[in-house]
Amino acid sequence: MTIEEILQTRVRATRRATSIPLIVVPIGVILVALSPLVDLDFEVGMVVTPVVALALWISMKVTAVRAGVGMGRERYGLIVIVIALVSTVWLIQLALGPAFLLGVLLFFVGWRSLDRGQWTAGAIIAVASPVLSYSLIQTLVYRIEEALTGAVWETAMAADDVVLLLLGVFFLVSGLKRFGRESATLRRRSS
Repeated sequence: MTIEEILQTRVRATRRATSIPLIVVPIGVILVALSPLVDLDFEVGMVVTPVVALALWISMKVTAVRAGVGMGRERYGLIVIVIALVSTVWLIQLALGPAFLLGVLLFFVGWRSLDRGQWTAGAIIAVASPVLSYSLIQTLVYRIEEALTGAVWETAMAADDVVLLLLGVFFLVSGLKRFGRESATLRRRSS
């Protein structure tokens, strides 16, 4: 690695540029997936999405300021504003699912910061949300269950919500692993 690449890696690790988006956004996805347990469906996206977008921007800004470095390429203000405003459109939440805009947020943050892991995770969430919001998996589970037992057992949380929850947990664990790698980079470079 050149000195410039080493410095860029250290600055990104100091700002937590790779881990914070993969921690904050999956927490929002997990909240959306758990929303049927408190009888909130599409309305949750109109609350969770702008809160998560704002939390992401604030956490990135505070981390950069505390570290004494700028935001670099990771200026997310416009993305956050657009996602927060678009998330209040009820039709988008209904048609594409409440986690869709969280995926779009993570996709654009990853694209802007040239982080393949982030934009890939965002794309997966954005593509999965519309599919999972129409209970396609749950309908299949009901048909199989009815064929096997002759009855259907309904729960507050559908199979589609469980899949979305697992996606959120997977990407959260990925973000926590990246946080550990960033911490190791900072310890290694500072000694």
